[in-house]
Amino acid sequence: MVKKDIYYEDLSLNPIINSEGNISTVTNEKSVKQSLYMIINVARGSRIFLPDYGCRIKGFLFEPFDETTAKQLGIEIEETLKNYEPRVEIVNVNVDMDWKTTIYNIQVVYRLTNTQKLDTLSVKLDKL
Repeated sequence: MVKKDIYYEDLSLNPIINSEGNISTVTNEKSVKQSLYMIINVARGSRIFLPDYGCRIKGFLFEPFDETTAKQLGIEIEETLKNYEPRVEIVNVNVDMDWKTTIYNIQVVYRLTNTQKLDTLSVKLDKL
């Protein structure tokens, strides 16, 4: 069976084995979004054979909850994604601060390089 219109395919983060013994996958836009999410949430240095892979997002938990930290957080995410996800062009990383809950609301706007389609990934970072 030829899979038409599938240009990216990765294993699902929530794998399910179907009746044929195949592990579930995600394709195309979902594959890229899953990859972006993983890159942001993997701590840099946690992969033995790829020590520079990942993002230092968790290190910002202990920084002051202010605009300077929010800006640095956005820069860290943008640089990390540019280095490790060649399937996208980062258009914008916006970090909003919720002062009541001390949560950083992060929106990554990106363009898929092969289709030029714009998409957005939202991530939250809770301060301790």
